[in-house]
Amino acid sequence: MKKSMVYYPATVLRQQCLPLKELDEETISLVEEMKQIMDSKNGLGLAAPQVGVSKRLFIAIDPDNPVNGPIALINPEFDYQSEETEESEEGCLCFPGLYLDLKRPKFVRVKAQKLVDGKLVPLELEGKGLFARILCHEIDHLNGVLIIDHISTTRREMIKGKLKEISENYGNKE
Repeated sequence: MKKSMVYYPATVLRQQCLPLKELDEETISLVEEMKQIMDSKNGLGLAAPQVGVSKRLFIAIDPDNPVNGPIALINPEFDYQSEETEESEEGCLCFPGLYLDLKRPKFVRVKAQKLVDGKLVPLELEGKGLFARILCHEIDHLNGVLIIDHISTTRREMIKGKLKEISENYGNKE
């Protein structure tokens, strides 16, 4: 199962991902492929829809603790999001060359499951600053929400040319 990046405006990026009920070899293999793809693209996170798979799963690196490598989060949901936000530039592997200033919570807590020796184990994870932003970004992907959904229609109109360029240069690989 050789996966590759999908780019805006691929329809899989707009789908609400279904929870994983069980772990199978295909999912374990998907996680490994996603790690390779994220690494090759110098990403900090990668959600399954970004490689054409509508599963509630993503991988992410905690920038404050990168030596642990990427962690796979399965069926993640927010347990808490701070009301205090922070605006910062954000990019997305599905939108090469596009960077937008977005407000995100400064702190989040996520409940999920992680892979341990081929089994699903409950996990509670906290993120602050950049890691909170990464967790929000990747959970957005699992809900069919993209970075362009966080900007005004005026701002989206201003980047219409860039979105057309991404669509034409990277195609709708599905």
